[in-house]
Amino acid sequence: MDLKERGVEEVLLFVFDGLLGLEEAVKQVFPKTLTQLCVVHQIRNTLSYVRAAHKQQVASDLKSIYKSKSLQQAKERLLMVKNKWEKLYPKLFNRWIDKIETLMTFLEFPEYLRPHIYSTNWLERLNKEFRKVVKTKNSFPTEPALKNAIYFKIKDISKYWDSQRLNGFVLYEAELKILWEKYYGKGGDEAVF
Repeated sequence: MDLKERGVEEVLLFVFDGLLGLEEAVKQVFPKTLTQLCVVHQIRNTLSYVRAAHKQQVASDLKSIYKSKSLQQAKERLLMVKNKWEKLYPKLFNRWIDKIETLMTFLEFPEYLRPHIYSTNWLERLNKEFRKVVKTKNSFPTEPALKNAIYFKIKDISKYWDSQRLNGFVLYEAELKILWEKYYGKGGDEAVF
């Protein structure tokens, strides 16, 4: 994996969409890392199999699952939702059941962080910004010209995000260190948050 070649040694969490094989590849290179399957992608996928008349209610029921306070509570709510809809949609929640631990990994983190890590939407937003750069030009004369355009977009985005801070992050740094030590142990290099 390219990240390892660039010097990344330990990662606490990878968040990804449902691309087949990605979770396994990550676990081969970073065996101790936690993996989070994008809940938003999972919801969209699930709702694509639901009749229009039921979408709002199923979406509300799914929200009760991912808004749970613990993995155990999420599992209990998932079973209730599955039982509720089983006659109309017998296979609808099978992927939720198969992937519940990976879908709810974010519940291990402090509550204030959970809304920021249960989805890949922030990454999709970044890709959208890159597509805007490429789309506004008819063509690029060379590959380095394209790379330069993307580089300058990254610089612009970085200026904005460098000044942003997650409110309360410092208050929860101790919790994150405990979580880090749970998976990587004490000692060695200090975790960078």
